[in-house]
Amino acid sequence: MTLPAPGALDRTKLNLFLAGPGRGEGMAIALPAPALGWIFVDGCKVDPGVFPLEALWRRYRQGEEATEGIVLTHPHDDHYEGMIELLDSTSPRWLACVATHHADGGSLEKEIIGRRDDPLLVDGSPLDLALRRVKRLLSRIQNMWSWGHSKRVLLRAGGRLPLERTDLVIDIVAPDPAGTRAFFEGDDLPQRIRTRANEVSAVLQIRYGSSRLVLGGDLPELDHGAGPRTGWTKVLCAYPDLPGSHLFKVPHHGSDGAMHPAMVGPGVAPPGAIWTLTPFQGGLKRPVPKLRGQKGVAALLAGAPTVHLTSLPSGWQSTVAVDAMVPLDALRPIPSPAPPSEGATDTGLASPPCSALDPVWLFTLDDEGRCAAKHRGVRAIEVGR
Repeated sequence: MTLPAPGALDRTKLNLFLAGPGRGEGMAIALPAPALGWIFVDGCKVDPGVFPLEALWRRYRQGEEATEGIVLTHPHDDHYEGMIELLDSTSPRWLACVATHHADGGSLEKEIIGRRDDPLLVDGSPLDLALRRVKRLLSRIQNMWSWGHSKRVLLRAGGRLPLERTDLVIDIVAPDPAGTRAFFEGDDLPQRIRTRANEVSAVLQIRYGSSRLVLGGDLPELDHGAGPRTGWTKVLCAYPDLPGSHLFKVPHHGSDGAMHPAMVGPGVAPPGAIWTLTPFQGGLKRPVPKLRGQKGVAALLAGAPTVHLTSLPSGWQSTVAVDAMVPLDALRPIPSPAPPSEGATDTGLASPPCSALDPVWLFTLDDEGRCAAKHRGVRAIEVGR
């Protein structure tokens, strides 16, 4: 079903929105009655100034309900787009981050500084504009955290997000405190953040009645062939009950390095479970998740009957209508267009514009582990065997 109209969201249940246009990823959690409110996790944009999470909040917020908090799972630039706008619009009660910012000098900024030798870092370039946005965001984070401890949430395994309710709990299950402390110490932190910040990505577990939802962030299992300090193996040693959740946001866009067999292997998903992910176009790299071979989506379909993508990776199309489940073998690469002949006119057959709510899935869960409804934007797709 398409996304519900304003005012038609079932607020007696837990609603989780996942947005991902191909670069960046964001989640909006509409908390159920009786204590209505919102939590946002990371962020993304579809075009300059067009932010899915802010659009969802404006569309579905009821009255003056509060935003409990905003979570930045790790300091990579594809996860903080639109966060300044959310801070301005929603006035959250707290802000949760992996890095301490005031102590480490600003991990987001160090990601950009790690590219200081990039020839693209010139005045007015996309990289320069990204650095300016980072500085604005860092300033807002530091100002908010300076207002008092109630505004600060440091994301470390063993903690919880501060919610004044007993029927819904959000556990922080990663990153590992010791590994994270070691990550932010030592030389060459800018380069380490740029290339390896996924190792300290936060992972959240939502417990709502008997429902369990695991939001995998970008946490890897393998990174360049080596086990990171805070990968899935270590998480599962501390939290062995994570597999088999009712909803699993697959980590790191379904990349091979984030696939732990205990989380996505055959028979892991219980009946009716939802597995969902966002694609990543990857610039010059191949987009993820993979849609051919035995890895990527095919590997996920060995553990669950379907996978919900917020959009297809760049360069792919479905050969059948996407208003129902689409078989994996119905997805095909888009043929490269032939070069135009001399004097030919533009046909206009470019990708259609993407609006804020196009690359979005909405999952509505009750407190007994059942998905009561799922809705999608026009770019979202459910893929099956």
